[in-house]
Amino acid sequence: YNRDLLDSNCPGGANCSRRLKGFKMEILFVAADGNESVVHTYDDSSPTDPGLVISLDIPAGIVGNKVRISIPGRTEYLSLREVQVFSSVGCFNPNGDANNRICQAPNLKVAYYFGWVGLLPVDGLLSLVPYQTDLDFDGNSIRMDTTTGEVFTSGRNDHVAARFVGYTVFDHAGSYSICIDSDGHGNLYIDGALIAYSSYIIDRRVCATVEYAEAEIGVRRVEVEFKEGSDFARCIV
Repeated sequence: YNRDLLDSNCPGGANCSRRLKGFKMEILFVAADGNESVVHTYDDSSPTDPGLVISLDIPAGIVGNKVRISIPGRTEYLSLREVQVFSSVGCFNPNGDANNRICQAPNLKVAYYFGWVGLLPVDGLLSLVPYQTDLDFDGNSIRMDTTTGEVFTSGRNDHVAARFVGYTVFDHAGSYSICIDSDGHGNLYIDGALIAYSSYIIDRRVCATVEYAEAEIGVRRVEVEFKEGSDFARCIV
């Protein structure tokens, strides 16, 4: 179900994400004997609409094996398009050892969309419905050298778009150069902000510099959108 789109079942014909206003997210630990205990709770405080994409940062040290999402206090449809849970995303010091710092991030995830003539949509690929998803993309890098064959693992050679979601570890303070090289159209985002845009029409390889202070280093969310028309395709990040 695509809750990004307008639907007659939504209140007043508005975006279905309004249905999630006031939702509750609970992380539970279920013991071997079946007893459940709530180890973390998030209560949505949005006045009207929590938004189409809701990212929740869970405090370090939370250990659970079940997630429960509910809408307390009223009868409502629970309209969820997708729920993703990433475990051990971030940096931590095992046993409190300040000299032993470990950063972890899950594998890339990718969704594929049927292509079209023109640029990537202004609202991004999340405004569309994918025809295929790969929740454990092979490897932690986005690299497809110039080819006329299959675009990544999409099953298609032409007229296809891909949206990658992953995490990158920035483990020291300073400047980082991040580049996207595409024969097609490509957008690169860090924590939701557009960092670089590449197009075979303008610049195939584009680099941007990001800087992080000591207090900002750690794991950050990276998203890449790529669209291929026909003939040759390439996408390297």
